Amino acid sequence: MKEKKEEKNIRKTEAINQGGFKSELIKRLLKKYDKSGLNEAEVKEMPKENNSVNLSDILYELDNLSDAELSNVISDINLNNIKVTISAPAIEMLNDKDSDKDKINALLAEIKGAMDVDINSISELSTDNFKSILKSCKVDKVYVNSGFDKAAKEGYSAEKYMQIRENADAMINTALGKDKDSLSDVEKFKRLYKYVTEHTKYDYGKADVNCMDSRNLDNFFTKGRYVKNGQLKGNGRAVCAGIADGLKNLCDCLGIEAQYIQGNAKKKDGSRVYHAWVRVKLNEKDKDGNIVGSKWYNSDPTWDLGKVGPIPFSYCLKSDKDFTGHTIDYAYNPTYSRKGIDISRIINTSRLYETADKSIENPFNLTKAEVEKYTASRTLNNIIHMSDNRKLDELAQALNEEKIPADLEAGGTSKAKSTRKLSLKQKLANLLFKGKHIKNIPFIKKFIDKNTTLKLSEDNRKANTVKNNGLYRTDGKLNEAIKNSQNHAVTKSKEAKQQNQR
Repeated sequence: MKEKKEEKNIRKTEAINQGGFKSELIKRLLKKYDKSGLNEAEVKEMPKENNSVNLSDILYELDNLSDAELSNVISDINLNNIKVTISAPAIEMLNDKDSDKDKINALLAEIKGAMDVDINSISELSTDNFKSILKSCKVDKVYVNSGFDKAAKEGYSAEKYMQIRENADAMINTALGKDKDSLSDVEKFKRLYKYVTEHTKYDYGKADVNCMDSRNLDNFFTKGRYVKNGQLKGNGRAVCAGIADGLKNLCDCLGIEAQYIQGNAKKKDGSRVYHAWVRVKLNEKDKDGNIVGSKWYNSDPTWDLGKVGPIPFSYCLKSDKDFTGHTIDYAYNPTYSRKGIDISRIINTSRLYETADKSIENPFNLTKAEVEKYTASRTLNNIIHMSDNRKLDELAQALNEEKIPADLEAGGTSKAKSTRKLSLKQKLANLLFKGKHIKNIPFIKKFIDKNTTLKLSEDNRKANTVKNNGLYRTDGKLNEAIKNSQNHAVTKSKEAKQQNQR
């Protein structure tokens, strides 16, 4: 693969040097990123495939191109199989009312090859805009560079992106209701957050390093969800990266600034796992709609849908101080070096984040009775959450009918086929063994110890947990990421003290 890529680059260079291109513009654009020392903005604009140019670079100069020069541009693109990439600037120009639509349409109509779309959020390409693009040209891949690596590296098909975007629109309409246009940013986010946490299930079966699909927008928006009469129905399924990335993109669509964050989270047993959450900036407006202030908040939808906290929405709209157990991995910088198949993350620079100074206490105005009901359901939830929240008797019946795979492993994966015939007690004991808190209740622990067929030792289970949760670092250096984050926090604390002493 590497040799083919090098040969392709050599042929491209030779063609350019030997005057194999009629258009000076195309020759210049193909050389645009063939240099060292590119800054971060330039890296973000690099097309993902070799022998590619950005449509925006052509559109910037379109008004100055004569008909003959435009013909040469089109000829060079078609004859040399040059891939054209549509990024956010190009999308804006395509929808600009002042653009020369006839000239743009003539260009798009004559390009034979399929194009790529490369965006940083689904908010940059609406459903209507994408339909308009598809009428003018063919689209190969849509890359979304907002969260986990796979969507940025492999992209989505045009059909899959359309489904993601349409479901996102329906989710916003369903969550916010008919009065969405009159809501404040705070109310919009709360309604969205509540919908996500109540209509998304944690994908236990995909919580290992080899299951990438549940970390992307695909599973979050499409798996288990469908649109009916403009409303989104069903429950999605994803792991923390997919949930956080989905919420971040929904905020983007509402004009709410949000950051997708990766780092490590401290569990109740003291161990740390790699995790993902969001930070949002919510504006405060006066009665005339003018922004009079804004604040940043932390929110962890995964822990709230999993009922980790002592009360409902324990991790929603929290300050840095109150956002207990979360430490940012500052080395995780979602900027990619895009050179054909060798798309890699630049991780040697720190990403900057705003500080969150205050929490919103009891953002959903919960009553004492609602809190008590939640507390009583927390333990039960850890059993039945992965089984679509069925009641225990329904869950037992499903197990008896073998609707749930019999061989359930402690690491979070379920085998589709089992070579062993297990009794109902064995199946239920194996399922209870996977519970976060339920298995520590004395009588349940006794039942598990007597009936479980899962003989994986506790030490091995913890080792697997650490291994499987180092999943978002491409280098696998979870412990190093934790150490770096802790060192960063100490440095920031010292700097703050020195500043105060001055």
